Amino acid sequence: MNIQLEELTKRYGETEAVDSVSLTIHEGETFGLIGPSGCGKSTMLRMIAGFETPDHGDVIFDDSSVVDIPPQVRDVGLVFQSIALFNNMSVIENVAFGPRMRGVETEQRRGDAQDILELLDISELADRDPQNLSGGQKQRVALGRALAIEPRVLLLDEPMTGLDATLKRRLQTEMVALFDELDMTAIHVTHDQEEAMVMCDRIAVLNDGQIEQVGTPTELYESPANEFVADFLGTSNILDATARNGILDFGFAEVPFECAECGDVAVIVRPEHISPGSGSLRAKITNQFYLGEKVRTFGLLPDGGKIIFDVDRFVAQPGDEISLSMDTDRIRVIG
Repeated sequence: MNIQLEELTKRYGETEAVDSVSLTIHEGETFGLIGPSGCGKSTMLRMIAGFETPDHGDVIFDDSSVVDIPPQVRDVGLVFQSIALFNNMSVIENVAFGPRMRGVETEQRRGDAQDILELLDISELADRDPQNLSGGQKQRVALGRALAIEPRVLLLDEPMTGLDATLKRRLQTEMVALFDELDMTAIHVTHDQEEAMVMCDRIAVLNDGQIEQVGTPTELYESPANEFVADFLGTSNILDATARNGILDFGFAEVPFECAECGDVAVIVRPEHISPGSGSLRAKITNQFYLGEKVRTFGLLPDGGKIIFDVDRFVAQPGDEISLSMDTDRIRVIG
């Protein structure tokens, strides 16, 4: 199912939670909504689900507006941060609850629920009390309950908050494979940028109720539209420079770079695109953090600005001054 948002707006008093957002989500894709707390991503999801009514604009499923259709009629599956399983029901009864409310016969809904449990690799938990499940098992049951109603779209709002890192990574991989198998349209709200990049085909970055950029994870990371996107998605160095005559002049160093226009620019460069040991930039190392395959290093530039880059172990230590070079094929210059 295709989903289209047309100038979607929602206000709470003087606060514009969602400000005239227009967006198209394609059939079969997993679409991410990310941004800082209060940026409007959960409010957008609730308007798509039908729990909030827009003050202006439209929500269109395929070719039909659903703004005036109640949530229970929209055929939307929901998985929220608060899993809220029914503790007075077994696992299989939880999964079969939606079909039961829709009048599906007992034998059919239990059979369908068992199929979903097998799909999620938790069939052995069918008769288990939800209170005796692990966090990951509960999350699978919640997902199964959402899938049991055969939704046209699946909405996920911070579904993995509170899970440990190892379990979260495993569930991310499993859910990507599952959504591909089901060819399901899904919208995933998360504050975890890495989770969005792993799970989503495309992502919208929101800020103050508006969309800053929409793109694939690669497009957003490699070609951020502005400083906000660069700073929010991953780690970035944002350095002031002047572009002129085929160089970027940082004031304390010059780097060869052909820029379309001359003048003051912001240079966005990721830590992994800075190499120590050579180059015209120089920095004094102030701090380091060992991360296994790399050492995240913080340095001070001659003008007092800060720079972050990665080094191999024992290349340099805090207090050392080091030369740095940029991979100019990978930097982003914004005028």
